[in-house]
Amino acid sequence: MPLSSTPRRNACLRIGFVFAFLLIGFVSQIRALPGFKGDHWDEFNIGPFYIYSKGGEGPARDDLTQLEQLRWVLGGLLDSKDLPSLWPIRIFLTKDQRTTPESQFVWKNGSYLLILKPDDHVPLDQVAGLLLDANTPRIPGDAESGLRQLFSTLEAHGSRVTWGGPVPHPDLAWARMQLFATRFEYGARFHVFVTSLKNGSSVRVAERNSFGKDPGALEKEVAENLRGGTWQAASVSGRPLDPKRDFGEHSMSEALANTYLADATLSSDPKAADAAYKAGIEAGGDAMARGYEGLAELARRDKENPDRYVQDAIRAGSNSAPVYLAAAKDKPEAEALPLLKRAAELNPLWAEPVYQRAQ
Repeated sequence: MPLSSTPRRNACLRIGFVFAFLLIGFVSQIRALPGFKGDHWDEFNIGPFYIYSKGGEGPARDDLTQLEQLRWVLGGLLDSKDLPSLWPIRIFLTKDQRTTPESQFVWKNGSYLLILKPDDHVPLDQVAGLLLDANTPRIPGDAESGLRQLFSTLEAHGSRVTWGGPVPHPDLAWARMQLFATRFEYGARFHVFVTSLKNGSSVRVAERNSFGKDPGALEKEVAENLRGGTWQAASVSGRPLDPKRDFGEHSMSEALANTYLADATLSSDPKAADAAYKAGIEAGGDAMARGYEGLAELARRDKENPDRYVQDAIRAGSNSAPVYLAAAKDKPEAEALPLLKRAAELNPLWAEPVYQRAQ
């Protein structure tokens, strides 16, 4: 008798079909759960930068490479091996229609937020500005403008980094930084020039002290560089970087991600933000605290008292320094001081809680 017709073989086949049916049902139930991986965003992180993506890690890794190489190069100019940002910088890559107003970073609840399409170029000039504001409070305005434009041209392919290529609207501030950063006779002293600016020197004083030439003669070269309009990119020392090894990889729940997206689009779509915050509260966990933080922001926007939402956020375990600063407002000294201390612990770079404690 053929093996396939034996009672034992038939019984095995029946058991196999039943098992397959149960397995399919089980997997379907797992996929339906809110915590299933399909309902999460992929998070890639290094330093103060966080990139969030759904359905493709390639653009996220590339964007994170650009950001970290910018931080590395700027840190080299400012003599900092781990250049800090005052707040985390979070970028969401999404194919839907949500965008931040005018494609500018938005600050909300202790984060800089930006929404981009996966193939959009990260505005490196804005990121450079955030890092310059946090680390060079005394730099002259025209020098900062030139540096922002210079960093907007940075291109990183792994550890290979270039800068100094064309910009859309070149001006004198750009031409100065481009000349000093890319011309051989000035490039080796460019970091001295930028450090001098950071320490409070004017552009002319920094030129004289850094390059040993008359500032008037240097400014003539700068003007000639602008008139010439030929911008040749130059190589700059990048960080030895392996995106597969050096980037942290985590996941973020859909509910939590939506609270960040709501923060970023609050001014343009407050109704959608309100729904996202309430959904975050329903989801619990970290999303709950951020949901209450968002409702507090909406209350302020509507000229209402946000205090009850601030207190709810703290009870839900908020890790946002601005929440504790807001909770301390108008409180008696004995109640305010622990809240201000907690705010300073959550962000030691933020001076406001320390100032308020001193008051």
